[in-house]
Amino acid sequence: TNDNRFRFLLRFDFRTSSINTLNIKNPFYVYSIDKNIFINITDLDGSAKIRVLDILGRELQCMEVDKAGLKKISMGDRSRSVYVIILETKLGIFSEKMILN
Repeated sequence: TNDNRFRFLLRFDFRTSSINTLNIKNPFYVYSIDKNIFINITDLDGSAKIRVLDILGRELQCMEVDKAGLKKISMGDRSRSVYVIILETKLGIFSEKMILN
């Protein structure tokens, strides 16, 4: 198909009998002010990639980072909506959802 390979798919599998919790702490948190998304990376060993997806899984922004700290992504004229922020590190892939005001 012509779908983007980075689009995500929600799949429900009723064969699951338990939920395993990983002992890896989420290394970032996100919030928004006006039309800006702020990503505070608290723990980063090496480089990482930050991706912003809309609720349909389309990638809207992507940036490479190489150190922990506060990052700002301007969303310009994007409408108020729910967005998914993904942080890809060598420890794993972490995601948070947030509402852009």
